[in-house]
Amino acid sequence: MKTTIPKLRRIIRKVIVESMSPSDPDYEMVGEVIAQTNRKIMFGQIRDEGTLRMEVEELAADYGVAQHIDYIVSKCMNMMRQMGL
Repeated sequence: MKTTIPKLRRIIRKVIVESMSPSDPDYEMVGEVIAQTNRKIMFGQIRDEGTLRMEVEELAADYGVAQHIDYIVSKCMNMMRQMGL
């Protein structure tokens, strides 16, 4: 299997993003985006991954944490899986 440079970059970004700690200056804002998105999932306003990504991109931009979109989506996807969506 050949790994391309863009794919390698995505893998590295994912590893860096997944290691968010409470000392990160964006920690509170990322938590708020996750909480709001999870509420929308629980109320049935988000039912698929495409809608989830669009909603997260919008909220993350509003809160100024667009660089953490992949991290937020992964956390919210876990909620969707737990709910059986």
